[in-house]
Amino acid sequence: MPQVLFKAPHFEASHRKAISEHVQLLLDRLRSCQWLSPGVVQAVVGGINERMDGSGYPGGLSGSDLNELAKASAIVDVVEAMRRDRADRSAKTVQQIYRHLLQHPHQFDMRWIKRYIEHFKGLPVGSLARFSSQQQGWVLRIDANGNPTEVLLAPRVESPMRDNIGAVVRNNISERLGRAVGEIAVST
Repeated sequence: MPQVLFKAPHFEASHRKAISEHVQLLLDRLRSCQWLSPGVVQAVVGGINERMDGSGYPGGLSGSDLNELAKASAIVDVVEAMRRDRADRSAKTVQQIYRHLLQHPHQFDMRWIKRYIEHFKGLPVGSLARFSSQQQGWVLRIDANGNPTEVLLAPRVESPMRDNIGAVVRNNISERLGRAVGEIAVST
């Protein structure tokens, strides 16, 4: 994709057209892929940008025309995209993203939104969490209740655990770091 698209302060019609062209390029490149079935490639790569109301791309597919894997993949894609900075907006926390998804049931399958939220809870894997000890860390694993069970400590100038920067903390997270008090939106 042309790098100018990632730096544009807002998207115009020409930008949206250029972005939609990446789908066919990826499909073409994956045509000879031996380890992914053509059905999975088409559902995920071909359908991840489609929306329930037909407002997506490249085909403008809607509702029952969308494969279940495409509906699920769209949720994962939106969460991942919104967690990163873009030229036209800053990164969002997972709570802000959940709110966005829940407020757009016409675009996203509500069953898959609920399944995603139920599975990943408030601090999904990949979240940068702030703990009551003031330590920050990347969530690497969570338990069935959504509690972190493995955390990669993140550097902080005023960190009380300065010599543990970059260490992986496993098990007993709440005893060692305190309770998770929130997510930090990561700006690049």
